[in-house]
Amino acid sequence: MAKGTTPDVTPNANPVSNPGLPRIEIKNADAVQSSLAGAFNWVEDNAKVVVAVLVIAILASIGYAGLQWVGRRQERAAQEAYYMAESKFTKLKEGFDKAKFKAFLPPTKTDDPSAPKETPASGDLAKDYGTVLGDLEKIAKDHAGTAAGAQAGLLVADTYVSYKQPDKAIEYVQVAATKLKPNQTLQQLSVMMWGNALAVKGDCQQAVTHWQTVLKNDAAQFLHPDASLRSGLCLEKMGNMDAALEMYRKAASASESAAGTAARGFLRALEVKGAQPKGNG
Repeated sequence: MAKGTTPDVTPNANPVSNPGLPRIEIKNADAVQSSLAGAFNWVEDNAKVVVAVLVIAILASIGYAGLQWVGRRQERAAQEAYYMAESKFTKLKEGFDKAKFKAFLPPTKTDDPSAPKETPASGDLAKDYGTVLGDLEKIAKDHAGTAAGAQAGLLVADTYVSYKQPDKAIEYVQVAATKLKPNQTLQQLSVMMWGNALAVKGDCQQAVTHWQTVLKNDAAQFLHPDASLRSGLCLEKMGNMDAALEMYRKAASASESAAGTAARGFLRALEVKGAQPKGNG
């Protein structure tokens, strides 16, 4: 996603490099295989969390999709309110993200010790965002069914997902998912985010149902690799290995996407574990 999440990969989100994650030893296996096996075992235990944080370009598309509507008179006031709230939200989030990245990097000679230091997010939603998130919530409610409302709802939902409050996320994202037409980008982004929230909630079956809706929509081709990868993770968590492998292969076929790269890693991990999938791996 990029006014928001999308596609940000933090060092802590990488199960292979995170020193706090479990590792295993495999006889006669190379370092890559061992790392993949460790990552796979971690995913087995934490799939619903991984589904929420894996690379996805959802929010990167919000601004573009909204611009398609700006010319309409009824949208203009709503968009003006949205962009004011969104700019405040983005400034806060970028500061949190910068601090999070910097915590994993060694200091450099170019660092200015006198420069103000970014503060990582505290984990307390009210403390981190204050009234800023409330401004976006109001826009999402007051302008339900509009592009501005959908954009605000997606940012609100993504934030609630990141703070492990999936029910609140669903409350905001389902409006656009049900009110906008299925061929509209913002509607498909909302359905995708709805699935993400369900996965974090632990309802993988319903999450896959939402992602499959995205996969069946030809107008949402740009979301198919991510929807396939996420479906694979949830199906694997549910124990449906054949369907999971099919989804991983589908995602792996998108060679230029981050989801495709991740899917090929999961396929390789399954090979190490003995599943021996065929096709893209």
